[in-house]
Amino acid sequence: GSVDSYIERENKLRKEIMGNLKFRTDKYKLAFQDMINKSAEQGFQLVDRHQYKELEAQQDVTLNNNLDNAIMMAQKNYGNDDSVMQSVAEGRLMISARYADRGQEFVEKMNNQFEGKMGEMLIGQAVMRGEYDRADEIKTAFDGAFTSEQRNRIENLIFKKQQDEFEMKLAESLVARYGEDIGGVVAELEGTNAFGSERPMTLKERQSIVYMVQGINNTNKAIEKAYNDKVYDESLDAIGEMIDQGKTYVDAMNWAKEQAGTNVKQLKALQSAVNVLYERGQGAGFKGLPKGEVDLIDVMLRNGSFKNEMDYLEYVKNKGGDLKDIVSARENYKNFAMGTGKYAYKWNEIKKMVMGKTNLTGAEEAMYKGATIMAGMDIAKFITEKKRQPSEAEVIDMVNNNMGKAYIGRYNLGITGWDRLEASNAELALAGIKSVVPIGENMYRIEYFDGRIEAGGADTLTTKLRTAMEVTSNG
Repeated sequence: GSVDSYIERENKLRKEIMGNLKFRTDKYKLAFQDMINKSAEQGFQLVDRHQYKELEAQQDVTLNNNLDNAIMMAQKNYGNDDSVMQSVAEGRLMISARYADRGQEFVEKMNNQFEGKMGEMLIGQAVMRGEYDRADEIKTAFDGAFTSEQRNRIENLIFKKQQDEFEMKLAESLVARYGEDIGGVVAELEGTNAFGSERPMTLKERQSIVYMVQGINNTNKAIEKAYNDKVYDESLDAIGEMIDQGKTYVDAMNWAKEQAGTNVKQLKALQSAVNVLYERGQGAGFKGLPKGEVDLIDVMLRNGSFKNEMDYLEYVKNKGGDLKDIVSARENYKNFAMGTGKYAYKWNEIKKMVMGKTNLTGAEEAMYKGATIMAGMDIAKFITEKKRQPSEAEVIDMVNNNMGKAYIGRYNLGITGWDRLEASNAELALAGIKSVVPIGENMYRIEYFDGRIEAGGADTLTTKLRTAMEVTSNG
């Protein structure tokens, strides 16, 4: 160890010094040896203290990691009281073993820190699931360990979650009543009270609801468009089979009426599909589109000129397209919607522009993969909102933005304090995480691509990100 090494060096140096000095009397020699001994003793103490601090720090890191694992286990079984209490007992046992020489008061202080952290995280998990009764149960069980700051954070967390739920329900009800009539939404909000209060909403609160209404409308339109495109495309397949079976135009129109029932919009779409294929499939004398017209329509598609697949195919038909043009147009639209085929981006060139090279290390490849996953979502959102595909330069910006780290919140290091938690969208994507939002001190709302939502601390989040990066880099 450090002390043994120090003793060896000190003995060697002492022999060299004593061997090269001539003392006039034994008194001087004894006095000099006494001085060396005192100096060596001070050195021993300094080295010993340094070694002790190093050992203490190592033991603290090990303990904090073990306590974090106990909390993670409690989170996995947060609905089971016995499992949670087992994790508490394991944590208390580890703390007692580590700080047995510090006295009972210090041990209890550390126990409260551990249990307070666990309780706050479990409550956050319950709140994110909307299980407020379970949150109250956990709050009661851990109440003795919470600091006043933690109690305030918990109350604020519950209030904010319930406020969010209130505002979302309000926004959904406004969409149901007013649709895209934002004027009607604004007028009603002027007479609406804020959540948990008798006072009217502030301008900022009303604006927040309006943004939520617009977001819901945009989402609904995107979902409706995707659904309508799917129904329309499937109807084209069904009508194509009718043509192959020798069914007449009248047969197909009757089928369309039966399928649509009282749904006027669906009937219009199905009738359009029948007209598109029967007029072209039964040799109505159309010669097809010249290449210049095909290219022009393709530019229009890229620039968002068509509302949906039906709008696009009707345009191709009305411009004189034959059956071959219709079939080609269907394939084009599928590729356009998915960003594949001729509408795919040159990802190797984008990789070189972003990374400066195409031959990447495992870690670099993993980061780039995560960035392109997020960029894919950005592209889909861009197409929905702007009705056109982003340019290659815009895609490069998206990938770059997803590579950059962003501040998420503060990271609890345990006894030694706090640090900043930062992560890029690329790192989140590798772990299957869509978004991370702070919901309290060292507590985050984690939403996954598969729809799961959970609450977790920065330590849990960091472990997920590190593991995902390692797996992807080595895979």
